[in-house]
Amino acid sequence: MLPLLLAGCKSLETVEVEFPVRQPDPNQVARVLDDEKREVSGYEPGQLEKPVLEAYAVFNRSMTDKERSRVDQEKDIQRIRIAAKMCLEQGGQTQLRKAIIWALAGFEHSLSKLLAAAQSQKAVAALLSGSKPPEEIAKEYEEFIELGGDFISNAYNAGLLLPSEKGGIQLAEGGQFFIRLAFKVRWAMILPEATHPLSWLLSSFERRWYDIWTVERSRTASLSRKLKAINRLKKRNPAYRDHASRGIVYYQHRDFKRSLQFFELAAKEHPEDRHIQKFTEAAKRRL
Repeated sequence: MLPLLLAGCKSLETVEVEFPVRQPDPNQVARVLDDEKREVSGYEPGQLEKPVLEAYAVFNRSMTDKERSRVDQEKDIQRIRIAAKMCLEQGGQTQLRKAIIWALAGFEHSLSKLLAAAQSQKAVAALLSGSKPPEEIAKEYEEFIELGGDFISNAYNAGLLLPSEKGGIQLAEGGQFFIRLAFKVRWAMILPEATHPLSWLLSSFERRWYDIWTVERSRTASLSRKLKAINRLKKRNPAYRDHASRGIVYYQHRDFKRSLQFFELAAKEHPEDRHIQKFTEAAKRRL
């Protein structure tokens, strides 16, 4: 059943056509973390991997430098791709994967230090706006940007980071897993597409949750990306309720006619589901 998210009300009369917020199995998350710790135990980047990581550091700095143009940033990406291509040709996927997971550990540690230091409104505002950080976080910020660049503002906009009660920034629920996933996906989007990085950089468990995030929680994914992710989820699991998911996605993109079509299909498959009935009625009222 697709639970209904209500806005401060227990009545089904008020309908929020949204996905329920769900989290990955913590035991499976723990297994992924343990596997990766073993994978890079004792590892240090070699001569093939170092140029890739160095180019990535330059790219991250570029993303926080307002004087660098989009053309400059594209050149920085190309440097990463050239170095990665050489690494893949001579060392294979295993070596580059180890380098990225090794960098991920440093990224997590640096992010934790930066968030712990950024407790004032001034510090938070600087991180979210990309402006010059105040002295209180200058050291932590300088360490972080080579590994994360403009990651914090993007993660905040995506809902991975949230305001804390003390005035700083904290991870959202399940944040560690999704932050790690976002870091890997960021790399995958930079690496040469011909190498199919999502297939070897992410485990099957992570790829599934990347698609779930894209469909159900992403604030920036296009309609096309969401629909393709739904197709992949359905292919992996024939029981996946794709009609209901399409209905919600189309509704959120304000295509109420198509939304209604898919809610009606979902209602035929699951006539007992009152939530789908309410979603269908909501779509009808929007026409």
